[in-house]
Amino acid sequence: MLPRDIRSAALDQVHRALAVIGPLRIERLSWIAPIWHPLLNQLCTVMPVEWEAPAAADTSWFTGSVTKVPGQSGSSKLDLVSCADPHHEVVESLRWVRSLLSTGMAKPSEIAIAAAYPAAWDEHFLALAADTGMRIHFSHGVPALTTRDGQRCAALADILLRGLSEARVRRLVSLSTREGSVLDQLPSNWLTMLPRGATLLTLGDWQRALTGVESDGQPFDAETVLLPWLSVLEKGPQAAREAAASTLRRRSQRIWEAATRSAPAHAIELTLQNMRLPEETDAGDSIVWCPAAHLAASPRPWVRLLGLTSRAWPRRGAEDPILPDHLVSAKALDPDPVPEADRRSFAVVLASASAGLALSRHRRSPQGSRVGPSSLLLQKPVEHALSRARIPEHAFSEPDRLMARPAEARAVSYIASASQCWRDWHTEGFTAHDGRFSADHPVITRALGRTQSATSLQLLLRGPLGFVWKALSRRFWLAVPLAVL
Repeated sequence: MLPRDIRSAALDQVHRALAVIGPLRIERLSWIAPIWHPLLNQLCTVMPVEWEAPAAADTSWFTGSVTKVPGQSGSSKLDLVSCADPHHEVVESLRWVRSLLSTGMAKPSEIAIAAAYPAAWDEHFLALAADTGMRIHFSHGVPALTTRDGQRCAALADILLRGLSEARVRRLVSLSTREGSVLDQLPSNWLTMLPRGATLLTLGDWQRALTGVESDGQPFDAETVLLPWLSVLEKGPQAAREAAASTLRRRSQRIWEAATRSAPAHAIELTLQNMRLPEETDAGDSIVWCPAAHLAASPRPWVRLLGLTSRAWPRRGAEDPILPDHLVSAKALDPDPVPEADRRSFAVVLASASAGLALSRHRRSPQGSRVGPSSLLLQKPVEHALSRARIPEHAFSEPDRLMARPAEARAVSYIASASQCWRDWHTEGFTAHDGRFSADHPVITRALGRTQSATSLQLLLRGPLGFVWKALSRRFWLAVPLAVL
């Protein structure tokens, strides 16, 4: 049912609301869509309905009891900072969180980091939070492609949309083994049986390459499992359901089903890029990274707002390309425009941050262009410009601490080795990092004994070190079991 039909059906049964629902209390919502206004007002006639509304909420249409949430007269601690770029903003926000936790000023459940639209910072938080040891809850979910299950779906979509190839099949197999699919019936080393240099782009190529192949002295039976599975993948997007049934299991299968329900299989890549999965951590004992609208409905005393630039907060409203304003007013189609919603969320969050508030913006975009401050910062105190290379008072991770203490970093063995390697690369003389290997090394001897193509000969003559590394790396990947990959 459409929302309007749901509301009409509820209005017909509103006399049962007191028995079904009981007294109703609306907490912290700053805006309610106009389509629900008649239903809420009708509920007020048959049962008690109270709205605990922030000061910035419009309650003029509501006929029930309204209790305004008192806002703070001013946060006990207000800080306005500017960072180099969005990545630097995330680094500084994690340092800010670490300082609150290490000094005992706040608990994780009292800290929130928010932005008007957090997608631009999600990847940075996912990459950096893994080294912090802190529990960070994404209230808006995590991108599906950042998980192993999402990557498994992406590998399958890559084959269905672009066809079979050895690289694509290797990627899917490495992600899907030991998941209870048909691939578990294959020998663990079957990919090492493929002939070197074979072009495997069609099902016929795979059939010819697997003819006469032996596994541990026994003929490899590709007709039972492998070739039927590859024949399903070769059908393309029209076989999306059949391919998922034979390859995906558990959460990856649920992700695939949700993606194919929302759009055709030919658009599966775009759908997977936009999908988000619920966060597995509990928000009750974690630091929260969320959109400002979520924080406005569930405030926390310690708040840091990111992206307060002229482009990002408030966001700019866009004219509908199909129904421009001269045909239909945007207000008629969208009763709560994005710029107004961002301003309202900003006001609610500022009023509820009782312990401390930090406002952050970046001076340059990810592309390097200069970005100005948001119009919401006009009445705020003078900002502090933070340098990317500054030494922090509280480091958020071990790498961040070592960057701030070069003397300690030089004492770490792998850092000292990397520094020595960098110096050796810029030294004229012959050093230990110039590709030295033992005489008659079996991998190099075997590589030189093979028939060389024009490409490998060019690499051997012009970049012998690259030729050595390519031979060693290929030997490594062939020796690693698929379960490790």
